[in-house]
Amino acid sequence: MVSTSHSDNSVAIATIGAWREDADVSRPRSAMRYRPDIDGLRAVAVLAVVMFHAFPGILPGGFVGVDVFFVISGYLITGIVVDDLRAERFSVLTFYRRRIRRIFPALLIVLASCGAAGWWLLMSSEFRALGSHIASASVFASNFTLLSESGYFDEAAHTKPLLHLWSLAIEEQFYVVWPLMLWFAVRTRVTALRLACVGAILSFAAGLLLVEVDSAAAFYQPAARAWELLAGAILAIAQRDHAPALERLQTRWRLLPWAGLVAVVASTVLFDERTPFPGWAASIPVLGTLAILAAAPSSRFRVGLGSTRWLVWVGLISYPLYLWHWPLLSFARIVAGRTPTVEARMILVACSIALAWLTYRGIETWFRAPRFDVSKMLALVAVMAMTGLCGYALAAHDAFPQRASVAAYEGKFRELRKSGWPSGIGVACPDSFTTVSRPFPALRARRTRRPAPWRPAPAGCGRESRSGSDTARRCPRWRRLPR
Repeated sequence: MVSTSHSDNSVAIATIGAWREDADVSRPRSAMRYRPDIDGLRAVAVLAVVMFHAFPGILPGGFVGVDVFFVISGYLITGIVVDDLRAERFSVLTFYRRRIRRIFPALLIVLASCGAAGWWLLMSSEFRALGSHIASASVFASNFTLLSESGYFDEAAHTKPLLHLWSLAIEEQFYVVWPLMLWFAVRTRVTALRLACVGAILSFAAGLLLVEVDSAAAFYQPAARAWELLAGAILAIAQRDHAPALERLQTRWRLLPWAGLVAVVASTVLFDERTPFPGWAASIPVLGTLAILAAAPSSRFRVGLGSTRWLVWVGLISYPLYLWHWPLLSFARIVAGRTPTVEARMILVACSIALAWLTYRGIETWFRAPRFDVSKMLALVAVMAMTGLCGYALAAHDAFPQRASVAAYEGKFRELRKSGWPSGIGVACPDSFTTVSRPFPALRARRTRRPAPWRPAPAGCGRESRSGSDTARRCPRWRRLPR
């Protein structure tokens, strides 16, 4: 999971949010035509993130898939905005209506599903945190909430089902400002390319500074991430304003897209949680993505990537796949109290793909209907606001500890405390003393620090039936002893 340190549309990240560009791009619009190779590239990015979250030992740097999506997002959305501005048909209302139509439906389904699952599966402290995350996700501020809590690669990050929405938040924060800046540039005769280049340089410098001072802030702050979206924007503008120069580059450097793919794949394999990220390291997948996007229309690379049907199909469902995969993996870990088995994670990934396809066909396709007027947009905004208020209520009312799903366990735990069970000592099921594995199993062997000891559980804390009893409804979470 790309928890904090290092999920376009899609955390966001998603991402993402950073996982699904405006679907209007998939149809002839302005000067931009549908590019199936971009859906193929989306597939590479989202599969890298899913593999990183499910099997981090295989792709320890899969989190760079979010950076790939950021570049794709900046490239496509900037192209649409620039074309509309130059044709004098740009409308702020139309732009945000398209964003709402693309982002809100699938996101609302995932937020509601996580809230319902949390009601039955989470303890009060966990459910309260989930409520806070739902509230922040509804206003696209997940990155700031997560920044105030912990890092992306912390062990606790695995118990945050909405962790991946940080990328979606950064993307939407960027699009609150960027279209207006482009509009201003057109009105004041400032070249859009110069504006994008200056913004990218300043953002990249901020990222380099923050990664040395505060890596979590560098990971979550939009100012340190904007350069990735602006890199895609620069290419989109350059293709319109300097097409002959780019065509000459495509002719002379035919292998450039292949080099870009190598850069992206190498990043997923060679990077890991110890890589200072973002910063100089992030420039490798970003430049690689730019090289792929700049491929000539008739090049073998672009034609081959766009004609690989299964990749294009995965690219089409990349946004809902990004939204679904992490909550399933996170809830499974919370319920099991440890990292799920390889078989279980494979099943969860398959379920994520199935849910993503159902969401794409049943939700996203329906909202793509041409008759998406202002009333429907306002209805989606209202539902999102209600969802956010529900999340806030969960956090404000202590996650309703009287819920039947947790009352039995929490009552038993309070009895143990009253009987003198020392604070800070974990309560574990007596039939299992397996500790929670770290999020990067391939790196555990490199750690020299000894794990904290575990205390046996008191009598009466055994795992009873899942249907409920007067004892623990389920095993409490593992808690390390203070060192």
